[in-house]
Amino acid sequence: MMDLRGRIAADQVFENISSREAAAQTRDRLARLIRRIGVGEREDQIRRCVELVCGGSLGAGWSSLNADGSPMQFALSLSRGRRPGFEFVGEAFRTGMEYPGRRAFGLQVVAQLAEVIGLEAESEAVRHHLETLTDSGPAQDCEDPAGAFWIGAAFEASGTASITIYANARRGEKDARWKRLARFAESITNAEWAQIFSVAERSALSPLGAGVRISRRGSPHVRVYFGAYGVKPEDCRRIFREAGGGEPFDGTLAVFFEETMAAEATLPTGSAVFSW
Repeated sequence: MMDLRGRIAADQVFENISSREAAAQTRDRLARLIRRIGVGEREDQIRRCVELVCGGSLGAGWSSLNADGSPMQFALSLSRGRRPGFEFVGEAFRTGMEYPGRRAFGLQVVAQLAEVIGLEAESEAVRHHLETLTDSGPAQDCEDPAGAFWIGAAFEASGTASITIYANARRGEKDARWKRLARFAESITNAEWAQIFSVAERSALSPLGAGVRISRRGSPHVRVYFGAYGVKPEDCRRIFREAGGGEPFDGTLAVFFEETMAAEATLPTGSAVFSW
């Protein structure tokens, strides 16, 4: 299997697979989706935001956002009593950019996106934290070289909007990854992060990254992510209990594993992601 370095180096291959046509089709699908789910009155703003994040990366090379290398995802938010909301996430880069260039370009795009939505002050307040969370050097062996940030925006029919920046922490020495991730979470929000990180590290989870959502509704919302390869469901439940999850949460988690994994609920997981 080609590693990520090879995929990034093969930019020309991607350009030869009708990248312009694929990008045009994606934009057309986006326009139809926006209108059909009822946020058509925000189409101009949404299209501007999508173009900022993904306008240069569609067909420009490999992104680790999706298994097929494409740099964009769409999402639909549904809840009772509210009109649907539209969300997208993508990776911002241009042809030939490797990790350091993608990191710098991503930070630039976050600032531009915040200006379009009207979240300049909120974006500036977390910029330094995002810079310190992400390593700025070239990728080393077994590190993810594809990008530092995935950038998303969510739009509600009511007119409110938010930005979410997902930061890649799968770089650098293992101890440094833990420290950067913990420092990021603790510096932005007040929570029982020390307990959570102690449990995660003691349970042999691996730090993946963090996401921070900014809006006009108050303080930033932070989520941290850990990989859990080979962890049994019963140990997943124990980890959440030790991190402060109560009995109702534990009972729901037990039902989740029983229903989704059936007889395999006693076996180690091949792939799982924890988030707090």
